[in-house]
Amino acid sequence: LVFEHRNYLPSLFLFFPVSVGIKWLIDYYREKQFSMYIIIVSFITLLMMGLGIGTYIRNMTWATERSLWEDAVQKAPGRARSVYNVAKYSYFQAGHFDKAMEYYEKAFMLKASKPEYFKALILNGMASIYFLKNNNEKAIEFYKRALDFFPEFATIRNNLIRAFIKGGRWDEASENVDFILEKENSSKKILYLKGFILLKQKKGEKALFFLQSALVLAPTDKNILLTIGAAMNSTGKYKYGKRFLDRANRIVPDDIMVFFCLIENRLRAQDPSGVKQYMEKMFCSFSILQIKKQLQRLPRDNFAVPVSRGLLAAAIGTELRERAELIIEPGFLQR
Repeated sequence: LVFEHRNYLPSLFLFFPVSVGIKWLIDYYREKQFSMYIIIVSFITLLMMGLGIGTYIRNMTWATERSLWEDAVQKAPGRARSVYNVAKYSYFQAGHFDKAMEYYEKAFMLKASKPEYFKALILNGMASIYFLKNNNEKAIEFYKRALDFFPEFATIRNNLIRAFIKGGRWDEASENVDFILEKENSSKKILYLKGFILLKQKKGEKALFFLQSALVLAPTDKNILLTIGAAMNSTGKYKYGKRFLDRANRIVPDDIMVFFCLIENRLRAQDPSGVKQYMEKMFCSFSILQIKKQLQRLPRDNFAVPVSRGLLAAAIGTELRERAELIIEPGFLQR
């Protein structure tokens, strides 16, 4: 009965003859005994109303994932699936991490139809809580435990890779990407991740091979275009890098990292007019405070493409000084 939909077709062979029998009774008593006819019709009417009301009430339970699984826990408190889903939909997604952890721990001890699968799922949920709480080492520990139960679980391995990236553990991140690539080498996400990690490892040429393979699968993906541009910058191919970064800028014109890469590209290409052009566009799109915060975030953000913070900070500082000198130039306000 857990898989209710499997009853629909078999039920036809139960309800069809019942319906035919009821129709026969109604027709029979309409002519023979009118009082019995009224009783049967009234009973069927009340039955249909009751079934309709019951369906409406049951649909209230199915209104959201949260209400459905909270109802399931009341009816099957000893099953891992229902307790796990309450942890996920009632608490984890609402940001109540401590309560979610309590339910995950409870679910881990309960019976499941697929024990390895559910234990991996539960440990993944617990690891995700540690990840969001910035306890990255604990998150990695739990993601690894989850993979011990289910090594082929791609979602968990991707989460582990993200945790390695967040911690700057590039070699381990690369090894786990390779594990996935051995089984699936046509995923734009995995090809992009491999290229991004290689770029972070200062292997720009190797990174370009994987990034360009990903671009074939997703030619308008801003992140791929941006990362190719950054890789071109790292290998001295400034002309080609600018092309990819301009494409990224046209797709997402309000991404500050694209402007950072374009400004660095023009600085390294020794193109002062290009630097000026992209500086103007950046200052039109972002406040000085936003630019400063992003520059300060760069050393801590391992998910950002690599750019030279020192080079950018110096160039932006020069631009700001020039603007300040223009504003305070004698007679400026009178002109």
